[in-house]
Amino acid sequence: MVVQIVSKENIIPTAPTPDSLKIFKPFPRGSSSEVENPSFIVPSLFPQIPSLSFKVPLSFSRIKFVSRRFVFDGLKIAALKAQTKTLTSGGESTQFEVVAALLWKCVAKAACKSNDSSLGNPSNLGVSINLRGKKGVPKNCVGNLVWPGLAQCKLSPELGHKTLVDKIKKCKAEISDDFVEAVKGDAGTEILLKLQKG
Repeated sequence: MVVQIVSKENIIPTAPTPDSLKIFKPFPRGSSSEVENPSFIVPSLFPQIPSLSFKVPLSFSRIKFVSRRFVFDGLKIAALKAQTKTLTSGGESTQFEVVAALLWKCVAKAACKSNDSSLGNPSNLGVSINLRGKKGVPKNCVGNLVWPGLAQCKLSPELGHKTLVDKIKKCKAEISDDFVEAVKGDAGTEILLKLQKG
């Protein structure tokens, strides 16, 4: 899992998409019986709109980013999941949800301590949501099948881990089967263009 902190108020984590990788696992072992053929049908499912292509702003090339590596062992992640198991809605929490929520909580608290005027300001967590396995989208699809989600909260030194896990779950749940169906095909072009305009 990769987490990019853009500022004290904005975090962009990227959840791994194992479904896009596991189809290639059997190849190094030389096994043909386990191979699941990759699907390349994405262009026929979703509108191909060049204007929606993401372009990295030129200003990003001038920014000096600082990288930090945090390692969480299995026992600590299991403990985090156990804490939220009976507290959160939407089923058992994933590894991504509990770790991202913990880091989000730390960043939010640091922002509150460094600047009192930031209290009550929105804090955003960008979540890349895997569309594989949604209605009509095979799990073995190859391509950029992620949708940008946004979890939000108000900056407060009292933010709880459970609250942030629930915010992430809600953000992911919004990209439902119905949403994916709505943005597919020719009908999805108008919706995507509207979303682009905000």
